[in-house]
Amino acid sequence: MIYGRGPTPTPAEVPAMVAPTAHLDDELAALHDQTVVFVRNEVTPYGDEWETAGRVPRDVLRAMGGLGMLVAWGLTRCLLRQASLPPWWAGATVLLLGSHPSFVVWSVGGLETTLFGALVAAAAWRFILENDDDGVPWSGLLLALVTMTRPEGAIFFGVALALRVRGWCQTRRGPSAGDGIWLAMFLLPLLPYLAWRWTYY
Repeated sequence: MIYGRGPTPTPAEVPAMVAPTAHLDDELAALHDQTVVFVRNEVTPYGDEWETAGRVPRDVLRAMGGLGMLVAWGLTRCLLRQASLPPWWAGATVLLLGSHPSFVVWSVGGLETTLFGALVAAAAWRFILENDDDGVPWSGLLLALVTMTRPEGAIFFGVALALRVRGWCQTRRGPSAGDGIWLAMFLLPLLPYLAWRWTYY
Protein backbone atom coordinates (compact mmCIF):
# COMPACT_ATOMS: atom_id res chain seq x y z
CA MET A 1 0.00 0.00 0.00
CA ILE A 2 1.68 3.20 -1.18
CA TYR A 3 2.23 5.67 1.64
CA GLY A 4 0.23 3.39 3.93
CA ARG A 5 0.91 0.97 6.74
CA GLY A 6 -1.07 -2.04 5.67
CA PRO A 7 -0.10 -4.88 3.34
CA THR A 8 -0.69 -4.55 -0.38
CA PRO A 9 -3.83 -6.49 -1.40
CA THR A 10 -3.41 -9.42 -3.74
CA PRO A 11 -4.86 -9.17 -7.27
CA ALA A 12 -7.61 -11.62 -6.28
CA GLU A 13 -8.71 -9.37 -3.41
CA VAL A 14 -9.12 -6.22 -5.50
CA PRO A 15 -12.57 -6.92 -7.06
CA ALA A 16 -14.12 -7.69 -3.66
CA MET A 17 -12.72 -4.47 -2.18
CA VAL A 18 -14.44 -2.31 -4.82
CA ALA A 19 -17.62 -4.27 -5.52
CA PRO A 20 -20.22 -2.33 -7.54
CA THR A 21 -23.51 -1.20 -6.02
CA ALA A 22 -27.06 -1.10 -7.34
CA HIS A 23 -26.72 2.65 -7.94
CA LEU A 24 -24.32 2.18 -10.88
CA ASP A 25 -25.72 2.48 -14.38
CA ASP A 26 -24.20 0.68 -17.38
CA GLU A 27 -21.57 3.36 -18.10
CA LEU A 28 -20.52 3.58 -14.46
CA ALA A 29 -20.40 -0.20 -14.22
CA ALA A 30 -18.09 -0.27 -17.26
CA LEU A 31 -15.83 2.37 -15.66
CA HIS A 32 -15.86 0.36 -12.45
CA ASP A 33 -14.76 -2.79 -14.29
CA GLN A 34 -12.06 -0.86 -16.15
CA THR A 35 -10.75 0.56 -12.87
CA VAL A 36 -10.66 -2.87 -11.23
CA VAL A 37 -8.74 -4.34 -14.18
CA PHE A 38 -6.26 -1.43 -14.17
CA VAL A 39 -5.58 -1.68 -10.43
CA ARG A 40 -5.32 -5.48 -10.57
CA ASN A 41 -2.93 -5.56 -13.53
CA GLU A 42 -0.98 -2.30 -13.35
CA VAL A 43 -0.91 -1.31 -9.68
CA THR A 44 -1.30 -4.19 -7.25
CA PRO A 45 1.58 -6.37 -8.55
CA TYR A 46 4.05 -3.49 -8.13
CA GLY A 47 2.79 -2.01 -4.85
CA ASP A 48 5.58 -3.39 -2.65
CA GLU A 49 8.22 -2.41 -5.19
CA TRP A 50 6.97 1.17 -5.32
CA GLU A 51 6.69 1.29 -1.54
CA THR A 52 10.35 0.33 -1.24
CA ALA A 53 11.41 2.83 -3.90
CA GLY A 54 9.29 5.58 -2.33
CA ARG A 55 7.81 6.66 -5.65
CA VAL A 56 5.29 5.67 -8.30
CA PRO A 57 6.33 5.80 -12.00
CA ARG A 58 5.13 8.94 -13.76
CA ASP A 59 3.37 7.05 -16.57
CA VAL A 60 1.34 5.13 -13.99
CA LEU A 61 0.37 8.37 -12.28
CA ARG A 62 -0.75 9.81 -15.62
CA ALA A 63 -2.88 6.72 -16.29
CA MET A 64 -4.35 6.94 -12.78
CA GLY A 65 -5.17 10.60 -13.34
CA GLY A 66 -6.89 9.96 -16.66
CA LEU A 67 -8.90 7.07 -15.29
CA GLY A 68 -9.76 9.10 -12.20
CA MET A 69 -11.15 11.90 -14.37
CA LEU A 70 -13.30 9.42 -16.29
CA VAL A 71 -14.67 7.96 -13.05
CA ALA A 72 -15.28 11.47 -11.65
CA TRP A 73 -17.14 12.38 -14.85
CA GLY A 74 -19.31 9.26 -14.63
CA LEU A 75 -20.16 9.72 -10.96
CA THR A 76 -20.90 13.43 -11.41
CA ARG A 77 -23.11 12.74 -14.43
CA CYS A 78 -25.07 10.16 -12.43
CA LEU A 79 -25.42 12.59 -9.53
CA LEU A 80 -26.62 15.38 -11.82
CA ARG A 81 -29.17 13.12 -13.47
CA GLN A 82 -30.61 12.15 -10.10
CA ALA A 83 -30.81 15.85 -9.23
CA SER A 84 -32.54 16.61 -12.57
CA LEU A 85 -29.69 18.89 -13.61
CA PRO A 86 -28.03 19.13 -17.08
CA PRO A 87 -25.61 16.19 -17.53
CA TRP A 88 -23.09 18.34 -19.43
CA TRP A 89 -22.23 19.98 -16.10
CA ALA A 90 -20.31 16.79 -15.33
CA GLY A 91 -17.69 17.62 -17.97
CA ALA A 92 -17.40 21.18 -16.70
CA THR A 93 -16.95 19.95 -13.13
CA VAL A 94 -14.16 17.55 -14.07
CA LEU A 95 -12.38 20.17 -16.19
CA LEU A 96 -12.56 22.77 -13.42
CA LEU A 97 -11.18 20.37 -10.81
CA GLY A 98 -8.54 18.99 -13.18
CA SER A 99 -7.33 22.48 -14.07
CA HIS A 100 -7.17 23.70 -10.46
CA PRO A 101 -3.45 23.47 -9.53
CA SER A 102 -3.96 23.36 -5.76
CA PHE A 103 -6.53 20.56 -5.96
CA VAL A 104 -4.38 18.52 -8.32
CA VAL A 105 -1.17 18.94 -6.29
CA TRP A 106 -2.70 18.22 -2.92
CA SER A 107 -4.68 15.27 -4.26
CA VAL A 108 -1.39 13.38 -4.61
CA GLY A 109 0.39 15.05 -1.71
CA GLY A 110 -0.56 12.48 0.90
CA LEU A 111 -2.83 14.85 2.84
CA GLU A 112 -6.60 14.93 3.28
CA THR A 113 -7.66 16.58 -0.01
CA THR A 114 -8.65 13.33 -1.70
CA LEU A 115 -10.56 12.11 1.35
CA PHE A 116 -12.28 15.49 1.67
CA GLY A 117 -13.36 15.48 -1.98
CA ALA A 118 -14.65 11.91 -1.73
CA LEU A 119 -16.64 12.67 1.42
CA VAL A 120 -18.18 15.80 -0.12
CA ALA A 121 -19.21 13.83 -3.22
CA ALA A 122 -20.65 10.99 -1.12
CA ALA A 123 -22.56 13.44 1.10
CA ALA A 124 -24.01 15.24 -1.92
CA TRP A 125 -25.03 11.94 -3.52
CA ARG A 126 -26.74 10.71 -0.34
CA PHE A 127 -28.43 14.08 0.21
CA ILE A 128 -29.99 13.96 -3.25
CA LEU A 129 -31.05 10.31 -2.89
CA GLU A 130 -32.69 11.08 0.43
CA ASN A 131 -35.11 13.51 -1.23
CA ASP A 132 -37.01 10.45 -2.49
CA ASP A 133 -36.06 8.06 0.30
CA ASP A 134 -37.47 7.81 3.82
CA GLY A 135 -34.57 5.67 5.01
CA VAL A 136 -31.68 6.58 7.29
CA PRO A 137 -30.37 10.08 6.41
CA TRP A 138 -26.72 9.10 6.13
CA SER A 139 -25.84 12.44 4.55
CA GLY A 140 -25.92 13.97 8.04
CA LEU A 141 -23.14 11.65 9.20
CA LEU A 142 -21.17 12.18 6.00
CA LEU A 143 -21.41 15.95 6.40
CA ALA A 144 -20.11 15.58 9.95
CA LEU A 145 -17.11 13.65 8.60
CA VAL A 146 -16.62 16.37 5.97
CA THR A 147 -16.54 19.03 8.70
CA MET A 148 -14.19 16.96 10.86
CA THR A 149 -11.83 16.47 7.93
CA ARG A 150 -11.48 20.17 7.11
CA PRO A 151 -13.02 23.19 8.91
CA GLU A 152 -14.48 24.65 5.72
CA GLY A 153 -16.56 21.49 5.43
CA ALA A 154 -19.12 23.25 7.61
CA ILE A 155 -19.99 25.33 4.54
CA PHE A 156 -21.42 22.23 2.86
CA PHE A 157 -23.56 21.49 5.91
CA GLY A 158 -24.81 25.08 5.77
CA VAL A 159 -25.77 24.66 2.12
CA ALA A 160 -27.55 21.37 2.86
CA LEU A 161 -29.41 22.94 5.78
CA ALA A 162 -30.45 25.89 3.60
CA LEU A 163 -31.83 23.48 1.00
CA ARG A 164 -33.83 21.67 3.68
CA VAL A 165 -35.22 24.96 4.99
CA ARG A 166 -36.18 25.93 1.45
CA GLY A 167 -38.02 22.62 1.16
CA TRP A 168 -39.94 23.37 4.35
CA CYS A 169 -40.93 26.78 2.97
CA GLN A 170 -41.99 25.40 -0.40
CA THR A 171 -44.15 22.66 1.13
CA ARG A 172 -45.30 24.90 4.00
CA ARG A 173 -44.47 22.36 6.64
CA GLY A 174 -42.06 22.36 9.52
CA PRO A 175 -39.17 20.02 10.22
CA SER A 176 -40.05 16.33 10.25
CA ALA A 177 -38.74 13.51 12.42
CA GLY A 178 -36.38 12.63 9.57
CA ASP A 179 -34.96 16.14 9.66
CA GLY A 180 -34.32 15.76 13.39
CA ILE A 181 -32.52 12.44 12.80
CA TRP A 182 -30.47 14.05 10.04
CA LEU A 183 -29.42 16.89 12.34
CA ALA A 184 -28.65 14.47 15.19
CA MET A 185 -26.47 12.34 12.89
CA PHE A 186 -24.53 15.49 12.08
CA LEU A 187 -24.15 16.79 15.64
CA LEU A 188 -23.62 13.60 17.68
CA PRO A 189 -20.20 12.72 16.20
CA LEU A 190 -19.17 16.33 15.61
CA LEU A 191 -19.74 17.88 19.05
CA PRO A 192 -17.53 15.40 21.00
CA TYR A 193 -14.84 15.86 18.36
CA LEU A 194 -14.97 19.64 18.67
CA ALA A 195 -14.89 19.38 22.50
CA TRP A 196 -11.83 17.13 22.33
CA ARG A 197 -10.13 19.43 19.86
CA TRP A 198 -10.83 22.47 22.03
CA THR A 199 -9.36 20.84 25.15
CA TYR A 200 -6.40 19.33 23.31
CA TYR A 201 -5.29 22.38 21.38
